[in-house]
Amino acid sequence: MARNSIDPIDLFGMALVAIFGPMAIGVVAFKITVFGGFSFTDILWSGSGVEITYATVLALIGVGWIVLANFIVGDWDIDELEWYHTAAIVVALGIVPVYAVVPAVQNVFSDYGAIALVVAIVQTGFGPLLSWEG
Repeated sequence: MARNSIDPIDLFGMALVAIFGPMAIGVVAFKITVFGGFSFTDILWSGSGVEITYATVLALIGVGWIVLANFIVGDWDIDELEWYHTAAIVVALGIVPVYAVVPAVQNVFSDYGAIALVVAIVQTGFGPLLSWEG
């Protein structure tokens, strides 16, 4: 599409990242109490200290949507990416898996809510940044 504008194709991914990213790192919780209750922070799979939730999967789908859409549409070319594009993509894709896999990060986020909130805000800002720069 165009640089210095938010592409409509990225809006779906931005919504997923903004809603489920903070849930995936334990900052926000959303529970539906109809039909026996459902929470996006329910664990899908766990083992060896790793816990994968619905929010984790949906947040990663959102970031993946933005990145793949910009590559497929032709907004980005791997050879023309600036260093800050690459850094933003790596951090946006890495926040949730690092939280899910590294128990020390989970402990820091649970002990220091301000750090988790700042990381959630930064993560939510990656969607519009990546779309704008695309």
